[in-house]
Amino acid sequence: MPSHHWFHYTDVPILNLEKYSDGKTGRTQWDIVHMISYCVDVLRGEIPENNPRKITRPIAVILLAHYVGDIHQPLHVGAEYFNQAGQAVDPDKNQPGTEDEGGNTLMLRLSHGTPEEMAHCGYKLHGFWDYEAVMANLPWLSPTLSKEERYQKIEQAKRKLIDRLVKDQPENWQTPPSVALKNYGEFWADEILPIAREAHERLQFIKVHETLDQGRKVMAGYAREKNAPDRVGYADWSAKIVREELHKAGWRLADLLQQALTTGSTNAPAPPIPAEPRSAQPTSPTPSAGFDSRRRGCEQQRVLEIAKQGGSAAPSGDGKQMRLRRLINIEQGLLDPPKKKIAFAVKRTRFFNKQTARDD
Repeated sequence: MPSHHWFHYTDVPILNLEKYSDGKTGRTQWDIVHMISYCVDVLRGEIPENNPRKITRPIAVILLAHYVGDIHQPLHVGAEYFNQAGQAVDPDKNQPGTEDEGGNTLMLRLSHGTPEEMAHCGYKLHGFWDYEAVMANLPWLSPTLSKEERYQKIEQAKRKLIDRLVKDQPENWQTPPSVALKNYGEFWADEILPIAREAHERLQFIKVHETLDQGRKVMAGYAREKNAPDRVGYADWSAKIVREELHKAGWRLADLLQQALTTGSTNAPAPPIPAEPRSAQPTSPTPSAGFDSRRRGCEQQRVLEIAKQGGSAAPSGDGKQMRLRRLINIEQGLLDPPKKKIAFAVKRTRFFNKQTARDD
C-alpha cells in the first residue's frame, strides 16, 4: 500500500540535466507528477470518486493546492545521487548511487546571510528551502517582540506580499496550450529541474558517507556554500527563487482549478484577471497556511466543512459547480470575486509541511 508521504515529491537525478521523462530513477507511479495528473482526472470526472486512492473531488482540490506548491520547490523534484566514495553520480547513466532525498540527508553550512541565518548551523538543506527561504521574504523581526506583536507584524507582511502577488502577473507563468491539462505537473517538473541543479551546484558537498536512517540506506554529509560567480549569497539567491516560484505557483493553481472545474474547458490558460478594489478585511487576523505549515489542519477542516454542506448525495448541475467554486474561493470568509480565487491559490500554495516525508 503506498504511503501518502510518497505523493509530495519525485527524485530526478540532477547531475546531468534531464527531463522527467528521460529516465526512470527517482520516478514512481505515486510521485508528485503522477498525483497531480490523478487529481486533475478526478476533478474532470475521468477517474470516479470511488477510486482506490479514495480521492474525491473536494479532496482533489485540497491535494492540488498542496502539490502545486510542492512541485515549485526545487528540492521536491530534483535530487543528487552519490556513490560509495561520496562523489556525485547519475544513476540514469549506469552509475549506481544513493540519493540525498531532496537534501534531507545533508546539513547546510552558510557562508553569507543575516545574523539570524548565520546563528543557525543545523539546517537540513531541504528544510532550509521549505522554511527559511520562504520566511526570508518577510521582514526580520526582533526576538524581543511579544508573541502577539510578532503575529500581528507577520500577518501584515503576509497580506502585503499576497496583495502584490495577486496584483502583478508573474513572468512566464502560463503553460503552453500544447500541453494537456493532466500533463501540467510534468511540464512544471521539467521547468524546475534546472533550478534544482543550480541549488546543488552552488554548494560543495563534503564528508558524504553511507549511513542508516530508520533502517534505510542513505547518503549523509554536509553541503557548504560556495562563492558563486554572481557573488549572490545562497540565502539571498534561494529567497529570490522562492518568491518567484511561489508567485507562479499561485497563478498556476488558480488556472489549473478553473480549467479542471469548468465543463467543456480547453487547455488554453484562463485570461488574466483584472485588478479590483480591495475588499474590507475582518478586524481579527485569520491564520494563513501560505507561510505557516502548522495551520494546515484547521484550514483543511474549513474546506472539508464547506464540502460537506451538500450532504452525502452528490449535487448536480449548477449546484455542483457552485459548491466546487466555493471550495476554490475560500479566503478569510469572503467568497467569489476573481481576485479572491487567486489569493486563495497563493495562500494555499506552500513549500513546506512537517507531515510530508521530506520532513520526517
